[in-house]
Amino acid sequence: MDVYLDGKRISVSDRDLVGEGGEACVYRHGALALKLFHPPAGALGQRLFDFKVTKLARFPSGLPREVVAPEKLVRDRQNRVLGYLMPLVPNAEGFGRLASRKWRAGAVSNGQVTALFQALHAALSTSHARAVCPECRALGPLVTRQVLRTRGRCTARTAFETSGRILASALQGGLRYVYEENGSVRREDGAVVLAQPASPHMRFAISGPSTWVADAQGRALRVVHGQVVERAQTEVRLTTPVLAASSSAAYRVEQGWLTEQLTGARVGQVLEGQAWLWTGERLGLGSYRAGGVTVAFLLRAGRPGLKQLADVTWTGRIVEADAVFDAQHALLTVVTEANGREVVRRWLFDESGARLGYGEGTTRGHAALLSGRAVVAIDVGLVGLKRDSGHLLEAVQFPDTHSFVSAGDEVLANTDGSLFVVGARDITQLTLT
Repeated sequence: MDVYLDGKRISVSDRDLVGEGGEACVYRHGALALKLFHPPAGALGQRLFDFKVTKLARFPSGLPREVVAPEKLVRDRQNRVLGYLMPLVPNAEGFGRLASRKWRAGAVSNGQVTALFQALHAALSTSHARAVCPECRALGPLVTRQVLRTRGRCTARTAFETSGRILASALQGGLRYVYEENGSVRREDGAVVLAQPASPHMRFAISGPSTWVADAQGRALRVVHGQVVERAQTEVRLTTPVLAASSSAAYRVEQGWLTEQLTGARVGQVLEGQAWLWTGERLGLGSYRAGGVTVAFLLRAGRPGLKQLADVTWTGRIVEADAVFDAQHALLTVVTEANGREVVRRWLFDESGARLGYGEGTTRGHAALLSGRAVVAIDVGLVGLKRDSGHLLEAVQFPDTHSFVSAGDEVLANTDGSLFVVGARDITQLTLT
């Protein structure tokens, strides 16, 4: 796509995409960024678009340095406004991630969150209490889950707890996990993975006794019993390295190729710098967006090629996304935000890539799969999903699990029917009778 800045033509492509929201796409342009509005749809959309352009023309100067303000207008060949040039904020995280207690734990303290909101309040007050804003004339403690052993039909057993934070978990012939405590990163057997704290952008993937560690530059290490035994490079989506592993495989992306690291096999091509990727023991799933079109795919352990998944699409900015698996099924969950409204979408597929169900709502929560049956952790406990004529519906609630589960927890389905609930600092095994 060609756009014009100060009369000079600039080419942008999906490889330059930094992020996408309900209003616009943001593309990297050197050390700066181009924010290009989505084309207006219908008469109302055109009026809103014209209003944005009018506001850009009147955008005030002299704002606090915390405000990422437009610098120049970006136009098309006919000199129509498409968006604007602005500073690029490197290594940024979505503000909404602060709502995740698990993400905050060990990475961002309560004091830092408080200081951030105070700085935000000061910047907004300065901007909106002054005449520079033409639109204006003026302008909690963490809840600790109660520890219970039984509640009604639910029995809870603490499998692990730490004063630090849990970084990754998996069921691979038993419960395996990576945690940070007292300034080092360790495995479930106490073996050291890193002799230093994890950085906020690191990603950890468990592969049997091995632990893969990748940083924001895409540098990946395989560590076994405290020793680095392998090094590799993977691509980075914004600040997140693209890496996924099972007990017998590890996947990374380099120069647009999805590669299985242990065998060196190229599985298939994806859009460079834009891929999301997850894997279970037999199945994996990934996605990327190209030209506003969502491409989702299924990968199958030991088999070349990617199976494209039909009817996976969404609009708006991705807030979070996740995929979970059992031996024959994959469940993709994508949370998006557009115009201030969040939508949670879930797709269930079988191992051939056929879509078995789709659900859409507003209830966030991590899911687990067992024999094609899905259960989701939300703030009021566990909720079971059922398939009904191709739809995924919330069917069964388990209120007795309320004391042990919250929406930010991950859930692992054990083969004996029990569930491991992975919180920020503890792992609890739940059994329902």
